[in-house]
Amino acid sequence: MQPDITSNVSDVLRFIQRGLLLAMIVAVAAGVAAFVSSSRLPQTFRSEAVISAVRSSGGDDRGIVRPLNDSAYRVAATSNTVIIATLTELGVENPTDQRVINDFIKKVRISTDNEGNWNDPSSLIRVAVSNSDRNTAALQANTLARNLIEWDRNRGRQTLDQQVASLQEQITVFDNRIRSLQAGDGAESEISALIQRRQETQEQLYAAQALREAAVGSLTIINEAIPELEPIAPSPVFNTVLAFLLGLFGSYGILLLRNALDMRIRDVDDLAKVSDLPVLASFPKLPNDTRRLPYEATSYLRTNLLFATSDAHPKVIVVTSAREGEGKSSVALSLAESFVRNNYRTLLVDADMRKPVVAGEYRINSLHQTSLETWLKNPYGSNQAASVPINGKYYLYVIPSFQPSAQAAELLSSGFRECLEIWRKEYDVIIIDSAPILQVADTLTIAPLATGTILVANQQKTDRRQVRAAVDILRRIGVRVPGVIATHVSRDSGQTTSYGYGYGLPEVDTKQTIIPETVTATKLSKTKR
Repeated sequence: MQPDITSNVSDVLRFIQRGLLLAMIVAVAAGVAAFVSSSRLPQTFRSEAVISAVRSSGGDDRGIVRPLNDSAYRVAATSNTVIIATLTELGVENPTDQRVINDFIKKVRISTDNEGNWNDPSSLIRVAVSNSDRNTAALQANTLARNLIEWDRNRGRQTLDQQVASLQEQITVFDNRIRSLQAGDGAESEISALIQRRQETQEQLYAAQALREAAVGSLTIINEAIPELEPIAPSPVFNTVLAFLLGLFGSYGILLLRNALDMRIRDVDDLAKVSDLPVLASFPKLPNDTRRLPYEATSYLRTNLLFATSDAHPKVIVVTSAREGEGKSSVALSLAESFVRNNYRTLLVDADMRKPVVAGEYRINSLHQTSLETWLKNPYGSNQAASVPINGKYYLYVIPSFQPSAQAAELLSSGFRECLEIWRKEYDVIIIDSAPILQVADTLTIAPLATGTILVANQQKTDRRQVRAAVDILRRIGVRVPGVIATHVSRDSGQTTSYGYGYGLPEVDTKQTIIPETVTATKLSKTKR
């Protein structure tokens, strides 16, 4: 399990590294935009008045008003009754207009302390109001707090009004009963008892009437609102930090989505994982005027192939790709020249008969050289291979294709095996530039005959599904695939197997016309080292 975990961590780190520059640019831009826009917004001030709601252990406030819970006070503070009274006192036009009421409520914030903690004898109710003017905010908060307290007092008055009315009804009942007993010669003792009870009720009525005049409630203001010096909004620093973080993580979110939808090979490690094959070499994107790959990277590829095919001689290497434009021809040419410079008698065969490039690269004249098509039609005829000078002292032998052939698949299937048997006797290494696997079936004819087939993938355009499909096809027909090659790898990624383009021995000058020496198969056998 440890290798998998390590691999996943490495993938995450590479993803972070790839997107860091873009994410930082977006984050900084978002932060600057947030700071500038926040600095231009109007300021908002908030003032807060604090009210204490006193509770008694018996549940009644001095036997007068039963206190409410905190949520009830929050509802009361924003009720139409309290808000209309507040707006009226503030001198607002149309205080009963519901739109005016709603606009004011949006500026109000009611919060409570010790909510639900009925073991605490008191609770704090914070009445806060926001406004663009600090003095107005304080005035509105204090006015709203006073009207909430007045509402609570009115609630107490209503309670006491009910008590007074009830006591008055009781006194009326006592009076009627006493008069009835007196008129009917009732018992003196019963009349005296009723008179006593009426007197007690009358005393209760006097007390209730006195308390009503005092209008005692359960709310008391303890801190009035004062104008605040610092605004609560806008907050340029907070908005900047928030925008920066949103830009940073948002960028990575977009990149993550893009990567999830993007099926292209992302890097060398991704190619290895997708193909389930070792990466034999990786090459940077080449200038438009050359097909020559970096010398040291090509040497690295050659060494890897020698180890991978150490059990075979001569070595027949097919170079192919899933689709066109992957760089397979550049790999084939550079690899063949690398073998030549290391004293391997090497033959380069242009088996991509539908889009041949080798003849044009070496300026081989079709009037003087035998094409692969001629070889395939008559393998045992007087066929020739072109000898191309490399650095003045080495020779690369080439069998080119000249004109695109629509019969490539038929020709390769009928004569390539015989040609390969002839070439095996004359060369140490045979490099075959073949057609893309997923576009035509040409390569499927010759790949099983080779020592090994290497798959070239363009990191900037190759679809992962195409790589998997190509590898699966080769494996199904029993082709030996030593590994894959990555092309168009970014030089800044640190994943190329080269120190710099063109470092090493001089390459063939393809800008000058080369008139190659023609060598027959018989002549080649005589000059074989």
